Formats: sequence, C-alpha cells, structure tokens
Amino acid sequence: MTSSGKMRLAASLVTVVWICLEVWAVGPTMRESDQASLLEGAVQLLVGDKDFKDNDSYNYDKQYLSYWVVAGWLKVRNPVEASSLSIVREGNLLAVTLFSLALLAAVGSQRRWSGVQVAVLYGALFTPVLAFSGMFLSPNIISASFLLVLAVLLRPLPGKKGEGGEPARPSAGRAVLTGLLAWAATAARQDAILLLPLLAMFSMREDSVRILLRDRRVNAMIVGSVFAIILGFLLSDGSAAMPRPFLVLPTFMAFIGGGLGALLLLLLAFAVTMAGGRSLYRLLLAGVVLLPLMFYACVLYTPRHLFLPALAVLLTIFFDRGNEVWFAIARRRVGQL
Repeated sequence: MTSSGKMRLAASLVTVVWICLEVWAVGPTMRESDQASLLEGAVQLLVGDKDFKDNDSYNYDKQYLSYWVVAGWLKVRNPVEASSLSIVREGNLLAVTLFSLALLAAVGSQRRWSGVQVAVLYGALFTPVLAFSGMFLSPNIISASFLLVLAVLLRPLPGKKGEGGEPARPSAGRAVLTGLLAWAATAARQDAILLLPLLAMFSMREDSVRILLRDRRVNAMIVGSVFAIILGFLLSDGSAAMPRPFLVLPTFMAFIGGGLGALLLLLLAFAVTMAGGRSLYRLLLAGVVLLPLMFYACVLYTPRHLFLPALAVLLTIFFDRGNEVWFAIARRRVGQL
C-alpha cells in the first residue's frame, strides 16, 4: 500500500471512529432551549398547528429549512404520537445521520491524503465544539451537512484547460446543483453565508477575483444564498433582530479555550501562513478563513457559536489551496526541530 493509501485509510478510520462515538452518545437528551424551539416548531408544522408561511416560530426566517427537514424526518419516522423523549431522540438521530453521511462523502471523495491532513481532520472533529455538537439536533449540524456536500461539488473539475489556461467551465447542471446546496445551507441556518466566501475562493486555483466572479458555480452560490435570505423574510411572521455586539474578555477567553481548544492555534497559523503569500487575493483568503471567528467574537453568548470557525478549519483540508498551506506549516515546523 502506498503512503497516500495508508493516510487515506487513517482518515477513514478517524472519521468512522468519530461517527461511532457520536452515534453511541445519541439519546433523548436536549442540549438547550434552541433545540426545544426547533422540535416544537417542527411538530407544529407536522400536525398543522402552524403553516409553512407566516410562521412565528423561533428564528424561522433564519432557519426555516431546518424546521422543514425535522418535520419531514418526524413524519417518516412517525414518532409524533410517542413520548416527548422519543421525539427528542429522533431529532438527535437526524442530526448525527445527516452530518455523518455528508462527512463520509467528503472524506471518501478525497483521493489523496497526507499525514498533516489526517492530523487536521482529527483535530477538527475532536475539538470540543464539534465533538459535543454532533449528537444533538441543531440548525448548525443540518446546515453544515449541506456545506460539506457543497465543498465536494466545488472541487476543481478534472479535464482539459480552457482558454488562457483556465479550468474547464463547469456545466450548467453542476452550477444549478451548487446553487441549490448554497440555498439549502443558508436556509437551514443563515450564518452559513459566513463560510460561503471560503468555499468559493478556495475552489479557485488562480489568484484572480475576475475569474472567481466569472465562475458559474460561484454565481449560483450567490443567487442561492440571497434567495434563501429573501425567502426566509417572506415566509416568516416577523424577523428576529441581530444581537447587540459585546465583549467580556474573561468570558471570551474561557469560551474560546473551551470551545476550540488547540484548534484555535491551527486556525491562526493557517491564516497567518496564507496571508504570507503577499498578494491581495491571499490576504482575502486569510480574511475569509477568520470571518466566522471575527463575527462571533462580538456576539459570543455560548461556546456553541464557535462551531463555524471549527468547521472552517475542517473544510480547508478538502481543497488543494488549503492543503498547500497545511503542507507549508508542517514543513516549517519540521524544519525547526
């Protein structure tokens, strides 16, 4: 077996172990009030107490697809007449099922693996905020599942080069599917738009904003995410206001350490190394990697809000651009030993 084959096997083992632990931990346990609101709203949709439009459920305008997905799952599993604990367990089972399938698709479709990729995969999956989120129902997990599949779809297309050495133009069908996934991720939880620039920019091999904006898939992502926001506003009976920014330094440091742990160092090292390319495009790339962390730094009510920064690190290993940076970090570290 080649070195790449061994590392691919190691990545598969890390993924399967993580999934087995998450499935083992699934039970009729509720993590927070947001989970209760999501389950209550989904059940009300299912039994007809509330409609799909003019709905006043909690944050319906920002996560309406999550309500629809949970309602659909409960209808298929048919636990509505069962106890409340059974409904809670079904919701948690939905979360781990969706995320696990998407994670397996992303890891399985990655043909070449290295030791540093496996290390980052392990660090991201077993960081506290991801490890303690996988077994609980939340719009975060549902949205992240769509983002992982979107990352697979955005990988550079194989085939001949086009004019000027640019990659082959994506097909219209692939662009439409990309737009649908961007819509789904944003409609499941609106803050997914914080990761869409990362996915779009990392999918390009050229340091060119012009080429980025000409890509069909990127245009479809923009249309899909904007449509998701507009549709949420139209379907909801009222819109929740954005929380006011705040910063309590002791709380911030405790949440950062408890939520991300050592992954924070990897995230910062990645951004600094990317910015060292000394080009405007690479500075923008470093900025989009840190965007979720910068956004939630000022509204960090709970360590759960660090889910997107952890997911950003995980997504980088599925793109050539991201792996080049991880290789550079690993070589620099080895050279210092």
